[in-house]
Amino acid sequence: MSNFFFFFYSNFENKPFYLIIISVLTLIISPVNSEMETDMSQTENMENQLVNKNHISRCRRQPLSNVTNFAHPKCHKAKSDTSFTAKRRCDAPSKEPFFLDPYNKDILDYFLKAELKINICPSYMSSQPDLKPSMRGILVDWLIQACMKFKLNLETQFLAIQLVDRYLSKHHLSRNTLQLVGITSIFIAAKFEEIMVPTMNDLVYITENTYTTKELVKMESQMLETLDYDLGYPSSIQVLRYLVKLLGGSRNQYYQAKFICELLLLNYGSLPFLPSQIGLASLDILDNTLVERVHAYGFNFCGDSVNQCKNFIKNMILSDEVTEITSTVITKYNNAHQKLKLALQS
Repeated sequence: MSNFFFFFYSNFENKPFYLIIISVLTLIISPVNSEMETDMSQTENMENQLVNKNHISRCRRQPLSNVTNFAHPKCHKAKSDTSFTAKRRCDAPSKEPFFLDPYNKDILDYFLKAELKINICPSYMSSQPDLKPSMRGILVDWLIQACMKFKLNLETQFLAIQLVDRYLSKHHLSRNTLQLVGITSIFIAAKFEEIMVPTMNDLVYITENTYTTKELVKMESQMLETLDYDLGYPSSIQVLRYLVKLLGGSRNQYYQAKFICELLLLNYGSLPFLPSQIGLASLDILDNTLVERVHAYGFNFCGDSVNQCKNFIKNMILSDEVTEITSTVITKYNNAHQKLKLALQS
């Protein structure tokens, strides 16, 4: 105690009273600040551990390697489906918390009513003076690669492509702004479906800065106004999940049917078919017994439309043209196309 008074007297003997008070408060507060900094650092370490543990990927400004050239998207080698989606919700419909048996039929009923309002013109390319169906295929293939690179959910991918088709059905577009519509559709769909959304700088960067963030914001406003801010429509992947869960399909059947649904995204000729028809037809190709159970639940699927979609899928898979614009999807699913092609030929 005597040493403390000696230290206090020797340091503050000739100082004014207010300086003494400030010095004493500094001595008291400094250990508290150090403790707070320690607690904050420990909290940050715990958050980083949780991020790594839960495989949360934060969107960083990284280029899409070999994808940024819009005219040549096929040079990108996509990862296999099992390597990048195994830990995501889209690969395990049987383990989803929202797949509750009492509500599956009601949700499917809602999907069947909502899909009738999607309002995509199946022949909108004929009214586009500066666009061709092949350009849409190239754009969709590039969008799939972009969604893979940003590790977005399949719902976001399907919704983004649906927004492109709905917008082009109502608005004439030049080929110079087609890619801008693509990244804008990803931006809107990610806001609707994702927790962590790619930033505008990231989306502009993957186009090699062809556009600016101001143009992205302007296009977002224009697209939302054209679509009347109405985004809540079902996609074929959503219908497929509930059908697999309701009908008791296997994981392998879901995997192959999901491949078919993604393959149809790239084909302009699949626009006349509704999401429910695509989901049911993709399952019907794999197992006829699954589709027979649908009628037992009281669903009114048009048999002719489902059969037409089924024949369209068979012709598409057996055709050699399928690999020209669908390299990303085929590589993503570990060349499941060849296995499915052999099964249809046998």
